[in-house]
Amino acid sequence: MASASKANVGRVLLAGPGAAAAALVAFAAAPTWLPKGAAAIDHLVMPLIALPGIWAAAFFYALLERRLLRASGILLSITLLNAVLLIRHFHLIP
Repeated sequence: MASASKANVGRVLLAGPGAAAAALVAFAAAPTWLPKGAAAIDHLVMPLIALPGIWAAAFFYALLERRLLRASGILLSITLLNAVLLIRHFHLIP
């Protein structure tokens, strides 16, 4: 019974703050991987529109995935990939 409650706490932490952190980092890095539009504002507007969808996808994936370790690994990988893109965009990594 104790391991089930620990898994639930881990799942809640992954679906709550974990999904929010992954969505915010993806939101911040989105202008680096979205193409620029004709008016050069699409790469700024589209992440704002997509942020709730990114968060919802991460939230529901963390809740519905059967294996918590795999869900945390995938969300962590997505977060780290977007963080590296963001850091490279500001030339903090050569």
